[in-house]
Amino acid sequence: MSIMNGAQFRGGRASAAWIWACAIATIILSPTWFLAAHAAIDIADQTLHYAVLYDGRRAGNIAIKIAKTDTERGNGYAVEAELKPRGLAAFFVKARKSTTRFDIDNGEVVLGGGIDDRIDGGDKKSFRVNYAKNRIEFDDRNVAIDSADQFEAVAFPFLLMLRASSASNGLADLAGAKIREVTFTRVRDYVYQSPLSEAVEVAAGKFDAWKITRVREGNANNWVSVWLAKSQFGGAHIPLKIAVAKRERITVFELSKTDGG
Repeated sequence: MSIMNGAQFRGGRASAAWIWACAIATIILSPTWFLAAHAAIDIADQTLHYAVLYDGRRAGNIAIKIAKTDTERGNGYAVEAELKPRGLAAFFVKARKSTTRFDIDNGEVVLGGGIDDRIDGGDKKSFRVNYAKNRIEFDDRNVAIDSADQFEAVAFPFLLMLRASSASNGLADLAGAKIREVTFTRVRDYVYQSPLSEAVEVAAGKFDAWKITRVREGNANNWVSVWLAKSQFGGAHIPLKIAVAKRERITVFELSKTDGG
């Protein structure tokens, strides 16, 4: 089943360790996004702040900046995520920054590549999606992909947000759709469940939301849930809360406040 009904969005990753699922939080949303369905989303400059909780304990904050940028294919977007651990987490996790690139290809928003790095230097990881050769090029190997594959970004559910904000497609036919989640080191396969309507309360307030969950193929204990606001903020249904389950541990990102816009 195609993720999009006509217009398709592709993107990338669910991290190997709890903290790099943390590439999800303070976001500056600035551009006008033109989707394949020709729906324009005009988002004024703003910053979304998310608190990071690991097994119910506060572990830090995340900052994600989304901006227009030049890409290999011409125009596109860069999603920059900056993690700042706090408390005991700072002893085990270093501050990190990742940038995930999305290209616009014939009116379609597609995952282009990304770089993940420690802010103080150290282990840098990167990947590039080579659609011409049907492969994802990691630092140490290539992974074959199919032209029909659909992707989602791990650092922030950018493509899911775009889809929900598309007037012509929205979240229709999402249940059962397969998605390939590209991390900075590997690819994982997930399947979407039927979206649910829920009220969610975070530090920023209480909102009506769509809860959208994808479950890892072959491992029901690994899943990602995203609560998208039903009301639009700057023309987009922004993520209010994100929960990532892996190895019986759950990392949660909750919207705490917004700046600007």
